[in-house]
Amino acid sequence: LFAGDESALPAILGILRDLPRDARGVAVLEVIDADDAQPHEAPDGVAVRWIARDDGARPGSAALAALQGVPIDDPGTLVAYLAGEQTLPAEGRRHLVSAGVPKNRIVFTGYWRLGKAAL
Repeated sequence: LFAGDESALPAILGILRDLPRDARGVAVLEVIDADDAQPHEAPDGVAVRWIARDDGARPGSAALAALQGVPIDDPGTLVAYLAGEQTLPAEGRRHLVSAGVPKNRIVFTGYWRLGKAAL
């Protein structure tokens, strides 16, 4: 299971490209506009969902909502990678842990924080 905003696209698209061809899962990728969806090389068993963010919405909020709607059939075997504006990976991890996914099966990283300037 993958979820990220536009800042996570290089990482997630690279992982999808390198996955075994028999991999199964879901990738939720949030972009500013539907036209920002990119070609990808995901295995046939990985559903790639491009989500366009509503004008004025917090970055990552659409991906988080979509992630929260993904059914978790076997939480003990799920592996997740969550990245982007810090709220998406933090809240996404909380959601997955509450669904029974072990913490050690979730990689999450906040690439940036809304309202905080980079140094």
